[in-house]
Amino acid sequence: RDAPRYLETISKGGYRLLAPVEWLDNARPSAVEAMLTESEVPAPAPVAALPSPPRGGRRAWTVAAIALVGVAGIAAVWHFAQRAPVAAQTAPTANPAPVEPSLPFVTITSRPGREVDANLSPDGAMVAYVQIDEKGHGTIVLQTTVHVPPRPLTSTPAGYSDTMPVWSPDGRTIAFARFDASSRCQIMLIAASGGNERKIADCFAGSASSYDWTPDGNGLLMGLETKLPGERSSPLRLLDIASGQWKALDYAISEGDIDIDPRYSPDGKWIVFRRAISLSDLWKMPATGGTPQRLTHVKSDIRGWDWLPDGSGLIFSYIGNDIGMFRYDMASGAVTHLKMDG
Repeated sequence: RDAPRYLETISKGGYRLLAPVEWLDNARPSAVEAMLTESEVPAPAPVAALPSPPRGGRRAWTVAAIALVGVAGIAAVWHFAQRAPVAAQTAPTANPAPVEPSLPFVTITSRPGREVDANLSPDGAMVAYVQIDEKGHGTIVLQTTVHVPPRPLTSTPAGYSDTMPVWSPDGRTIAFARFDASSRCQIMLIAASGGNERKIADCFAGSASSYDWTPDGNGLLMGLETKLPGERSSPLRLLDIASGQWKALDYAISEGDIDIDPRYSPDGKWIVFRRAISLSDLWKMPATGGTPQRLTHVKSDIRGWDWLPDGSGLIFSYIGNDIGMFRYDMASGAVTHLKMDG
């Protein structure tokens, strides 16, 4: 029970398979299958494919919470829908039309108060988010992507607030921002299994915003509206974890541009970010820097976005003429309105 190898029991939630799984499309028939074939026993009727198990996935807290939790839930559902094996094989047809997976919203929390800043673990099995108490202070909590009680991760000092949890690429560490009563900010790290938190740096110019880990796990990439004296734009900034030093990322940026919400692609080769605060769009550039390329042309209030697990596109939400969740396809540039169950 204390060291499961194959099945993990999740309190009030069920069970999770721990052993590695591989789907063998061209596997040799088993002895039982061979016997059935030789005896010409009639094959059972095809079984319909089982549906994939539904998975649940700053300043305007209410709308931002809905958008971010929605993005996290969609990423989780999309992740598992794409990986689900097909239980029954059918005869191939000419030019089959692509079928979009079902993308329902799934409620995974029902505690009093607000829950914001949802962030999925790399394997999609856990979600870290911020639980806001009655005084408006936040604590980082963890739970599986099913409706089970969460467990507190951070021990937030009285009068402080923990927010913006982000998983490291290997899923072992969570970075977060800690604010004191005077809104001074620190960037912190804690093991996903719990333990002591440690400060790695003060926030850049006292501010913090949406960020991502570098693919090698050695730094954090953040976009901020804040500028240093003499700066004419607000570039993405890189925090080196070992030294605790901030530096501006070297890439083409025009005077007056504000770049925020950066995310590395799943293969680590690209960075997509949001340019501008309100009338914003998504832009892409090589992870090493260079000249950004504009992807979307919505010029709207984008509230949350993320990569699809295979890097083929993005999902994002915005408030404009059309409100909802959208998918951007990297190959074609097409933007599709995602129809989801409410």
